[in-house]
Amino acid sequence: MASLFRWYSKQLSQSPVLTNMITTGSLFGGGDLISQALFPVHEDGKSYTDGTEKLKIGNIDLARTSRAVIYGGVLFAPIITKWFTVISKVHVKSFSPIGNTLLRVAVDQMCFAPVGIAAYFTGMGLMEGKNFAQIKESLKANYLTTLGSNYLVWPAFQFVNFKFVPLSYRVVSANVISLFWNSFMSYTNSKGGHIGSGIDTFSGSDDLLVKRE
Repeated sequence: MASLFRWYSKQLSQSPVLTNMITTGSLFGGGDLISQALFPVHEDGKSYTDGTEKLKIGNIDLARTSRAVIYGGVLFAPIITKWFTVISKVHVKSFSPIGNTLLRVAVDQMCFAPVGIAAYFTGMGLMEGKNFAQIKESLKANYLTTLGSNYLVWPAFQFVNFKFVPLSYRVVSANVISLFWNSFMSYTNSKGGHIGSGIDTFSGSDDLLVKRE
């Protein structure tokens, strides 16, 4: 385990963006697989808009997982890597260390979180072949509820992340909790409609699972 950590640390040092792209893409894909296993959605075997058959193994939609990997690795990872570097420089001299950490969390949650959630639903929608009207409807149904769920999870975690985790490891650290958050996001996106509260989503309520005929 120690040798694996040293190897990974070396990769982060030599190629931080590429390493984070591979790690983040893998965990976005893992989150989608968890979502499909825990929250199966009844579908008709067709793609979202073009009528082609979906590539599946059992009940796993590989095309959906591939989209999650591409979004996480190619689109999200480079942005979040740069963002963590930028936000680490947010500093007010008159603030205490804890005060500056709280400031970074506030900036992160007021600036990155709202944009990031909108970008997720938009990017995934485009890869699914949805038109802008469909993407707009998805945002209307899910954006505010997802943002509210975000505020239940991420501020506390990011405080710990910004306060105690070295900068080069913050994306990796965030990816650990992202495995479960991405499961939630993937389910929300695949469901398409209004999801209720973030707490209800993981409570096993009957109205969140579409029954098979």
